[in-house]
Amino acid sequence: MMRLQELKEYLMKVADGELEVNNEIMYNMQDIFNLLPSFNTKVLVESFASKTNDAMLVLYLSSLIRSIIALHNLVDNKLLMRDSEREVVEEAGVVEPKDTKEGKDIEMKDEVKKKKLELVSTEMPVSD
Repeated sequence: MMRLQELKEYLMKVADGELEVNNEIMYNMQDIFNLLPSFNTKVLVESFASKTNDAMLVLYLSSLIRSIIALHNLVDNKLLMRDSEREVVEEAGVVEPKDTKEGKDIEMKDEVKKKKLELVSTEMPVSD
């Protein structure tokens, strides 16, 4: 980086007229700039696009996996809440316990739902 700074200072002094043009330095600078890669080549552009696409794919997959894990946790939480609600209702003696292994749900009528709401509301502390 220091060398580039020195080249810049030299060119600024030549442009301001403080120094005379040294053709040997100018030829060397021309050779240096000619050795730099051209960023307009098709191969280089495709390579950058490929690398960028690979990075974007990784970001997309990580975001997708994070979403799937969040949905899985949401479903697990929903199942936990359903099971705990069943336990509360069964402990209160409102309905008989049913088989839940095959995904059968407790079928409650309107009176049972009201009873459940009464039980839940009595368990919740009221803050003043």
